[in-house]
Amino acid sequence: MQRAHTFGRARCQTFNRRIGTDPTLDPTFSDNNRGLLQTDQSLFSTTNASIVAIVNRFAGSQRDFFDAFVQSMINMGNISPLTGSNGEIRTNCRRIN
Repeated sequence: MQRAHTFGRARCQTFNRRIGTDPTLDPTFSDNNRGLLQTDQSLFSTTNASIVAIVNRFAGSQRDFFDAFVQSMINMGNISPLTGSNGEIRTNCRRIN
């Protein structure tokens, strides 16, 4: 669910330095194992067979991707965060306050 806030859109500053400013994003872009965002590129470059299978399935079926995305958003919405003295809002996600 990382970067779901850019779902369906991305600003040039997130990828401009990596791929240039080609205004015609070819539908076969992924066929050349190139990802628009750095996280996309990481998925294309992995050697993990299970991740490769998922990437290929979603690349081949927009419906499968959207169905999985919807389910993931529902699952994220059902997470009950710790509140009050049971939890904390971290100023740096990697460090305990």
